[in-house]
Amino acid sequence: MGEEKYLLRLERITGTHKGSFMGIPPTGKAVKWMDADVVQLNSVGKCFSHEITNTGEVLVQIGQASMLNPNTQVVMQAYEKFGKGDIPGLLALCDDKVMFNIEDAMFDSKPRMFNGKAEVGKFFEELGAKIRYSKFQPTRFVADGDDVFISVAAEYTDAAGKQK
Repeated sequence: MGEEKYLLRLERITGTHKGSFMGIPPTGKAVKWMDADVVQLNSVGKCFSHEITNTGEVLVQIGQASMLNPNTQVVMQAYEKFGKGDIPGLLALCDDKVMFNIEDAMFDSKPRMFNGKAEVGKFFEELGAKIRYSKFQPTRFVADGDDVFISVAAEYTDAAGKQK
């Protein structure tokens, strides 16, 4: 085997979060951090490995560190599937012991709990019969361990045809 080489490049990165980033709406927050690229080259000078440091730093600085939590990624997938109407795909992401606790006056006059995939599937059937969304956009994900809290911008029409 030939000799391997490493290239290291340090960068100071600065900017302002003005556009959508990883599906996160612009926050207008300034960001600034140091990063390093480590590139590994084989004996003929071809790259076979590339690593960067501080991969999550921009998310921390714009207040979205929860995006680094693996549970947030699963919840984002579930919301994406819901937005596409793929309820079987959403339920496939859920544990068999999934629980939905719903406290929403538009859905029901009292809080309700749905336990297990079958009941949660029925929740989505009932929701579909009561509400038609014209806009359903998660705008913020906040994670604390196994819990992920979501803020959603929504516009919909209820079963009586009233737009909300």
